[in-house]
Amino acid sequence: KVMVAVELAGLMARVKACDGMLKDPKRLEISTLQSISDMKVKAEIEFVGIKEKLDQINAFIGEGNDREAAASRLATAETNKARAQSRLASADNSALSYGELVLIYAPLQIEGNQIIISPIQWTN
Repeated sequence: KVMVAVELAGLMARVKACDGMLKDPKRLEISTLQSISDMKVKAEIEFVGIKEKLDQINAFIGEGNDREAAASRLATAETNKARAQSRLASADNSALSYGELVLIYAPLQIEGNQIIISPIQWTN
């Protein structure tokens, strides 16, 4: 990218130099003026081609940056998904454990929508 930018700068300088020489055509011969004019046109054509090349390079760089950003977002989303799945599994295990504890330690009888709690017997 830098090399292409340097080449563009050189072509712009060549066009400006040709313009400078063509401003005072009285001092130069016709063949020299024609050569300078041809050189200027050639430099302008090359400039357009090199500019297009630089635009293509910038487009490729932009695509690469977009891909890297998308890959980073995907990795972050996958990490967040794994964490959420871990928390969900932990909450599921806790709910199952609480359910088992209720079944083991609280065998309460229900009569007419009322819970009857049996008295606790102490033993030695």
